[in-house]
Amino acid sequence: MVDAAGPRLGVGTDAPSATIHAEGPVRVGSFSVAALPDAVAVGAGAIVFVPDDTGGPALAFSDGTVWRRAADGTSIP
Repeated sequence: MVDAAGPRLGVGTDAPSATIHAEGPVRVGSFSVAALPDAVAVGAGAIVFVPDDTGGPALAFSDGTVWRRAADGTSIP
């Protein structure tokens, strides 16, 4: 549902309260460490799931330069 009152997209809701509002779990793309897209190309703020990260599966975000673990901010090799 696209809210006519503003640039809001609702998934599973007719009353989105944010730019993108999902009423339920959200799944992001999954990439192995070796297949992570270029952090510069995707830009700062992109989020992915890395199932084979050192220490176990992790969410990661691009800071616009490298991929970083969401849990502690350390870079993913």
